[in-house]
Parts: sequence; structure tokens; C-alpha cells
Amino acid sequence: MCVCVRARVCARVCARTSALARVFVFLLIFMHLIATLAVLLQLPLSLLRAGKDNPMLVELKNGETYNGILINCDIWYVLPSSP
Repeated sequence: MCVCVRARVCARVCARTSALARVFVFLLIFMHLIATLAVLLQLPLSLLRAGKDNPMLVELKNGETYNGILINCDIWYVLPSSP
């Protein structure tokens, strides 16, 4: 194989490799962002779960407030409580 053909083959391989490397880096950044969002979304739930079996005051968007002992909470923020 002459030098000219080798250079063309090498250039094609390098172009493919750099495109794959760019895709790989993009996927790594995307996965990191998804992991960060997952942690941020879990923070309020973890705080609520830490307050289980403790007195709690919940204020709704319309201004109503409820007092009680937090029994449990789920991912939809359903907060059963006892008076």
C-alpha cells in the first residue's frame, strides 16, 4: 500500500474516531445531567421521609394549613397524617 492510500485510510479512520469520541463525550455529559437532576428531584422526598413520625405543619397553595404527625409519604407527595 502506498503512502497516499494509507493517508486517506488513516484520515477516514480518524474522522470516524473523532465523531464517535464526540458522541461518547455528549452521552457522558447527558448522563451526568440526568443523574444530577435525579438527585435534585429526590431531595424534597428525602427531607419528607426524614420527618416521618414527627409533628408537621403543611401549608397548601391556597393558604390552608394542616397540623398532624406525618405517617408516610410517597413519590406523588401524598402525606397521610394523624391528628
